[in-house]
Amino acid sequence: MNCSRSSNVSFGASNSMFTRRRRKETRQRRQRTTFTSDQTLKLEMEYHRTEYITRMRRVELAELLSLTETQIKIWFQNRRAKDKRIEKAQLDQQYRSMGLPTPGCTYAATYPGFCGACYYSPTTSSMNPTAATIGRPYHQLSL
Repeated sequence: MNCSRSSNVSFGASNSMFTRRRRKETRQRRQRTTFTSDQTLKLEMEYHRTEYITRMRRVELAELLSLTETQIKIWFQNRRAKDKRIEKAQLDQQYRSMGLPTPGCTYAATYPGFCGACYYSPTTSSMNPTAATIGRPYHQLSL
């Protein structure tokens, strides 16, 4: 699909892998919505009541908070994504504390007993590892 109106920006002379399309100069990017603390508080309270909001409740909240239905919908989507991220990080931390590879770890199948997420001890500087720790996963180190 060729678009004669858009041009490309290249990041490197021979590497087309990092080429991206330029934004049209005529179209302005929409400003990010900044919610007030009162709006955020009410949205959080509603989220704790139910993670999935009905259309009727979305209309009520939009009117109450002076937001659009779309803003309410996107806020709830982003909030669910945030919960999912936090939950995954906590689960990964539990696995690392037990010395296990994290679920879905690509290294675990290829290199049994090795997980890149726990390659170095969190208390040891990974910027300056000692010769004894290089190439050994965290759960196999004797520190």
